Amino acid sequence: MQQRSEAFYRALLETGWDLISVVDPEGRRIYVSPTYGRLLGYRSEQLLGRHVLELVHPDDSAEARRELERSGGGHGAECMHTRRVRDAAGWWRTPEVRAKSLIDDLEVGGIVVTGQDVTDREELAHDFRNVLSVIKTTTGLAMRSCEDQALLDPTRPKRWC
Repeated sequence: MQQRSEAFYRALLETGWDLISVVDPEGRRIYVSPTYGRLLGYRSEQLLGRHVLELVHPDDSAEARRELERSGGGHGAECMHTRRVRDAAGWWRTPEVRAKSLIDDLEVGGIVVTGQDVTDREELAHDFRNVLSVIKTTTGLAMRSCEDQALLDPTRPKRWC
């Protein structure tokens, strides 16, 4: 297998669209890919040394803390979750995150966290559920109206409701 240069791997990290970071056992970032700038508006140096839970939505922080503890629970421990995080402009974004502990790996020494911004997908799913709810309610009302009419006039054919 061909040995790849550091420049090769740096180019992959700098041009990709995945959020990639490494977190120490206490939860502080020790590596942050440049993608955080494109997707969340933070420069890498703004996040280095900061705790990963600082940007997590307050409603998601307890579960995020448990996930962090689970993923740091030994070499190879993994977890996957979706949590809201605050971007540099103050908006809430929703990355889908996978974390794998490589704490015992001397080259890494932390939890590798990769993620993709799925905010648009989550918002679309939310909107779809709202539309579906309206359709179900409207259909239910129409069916109820039809049933009520049938009760009032049992001679009326149901197909005309």
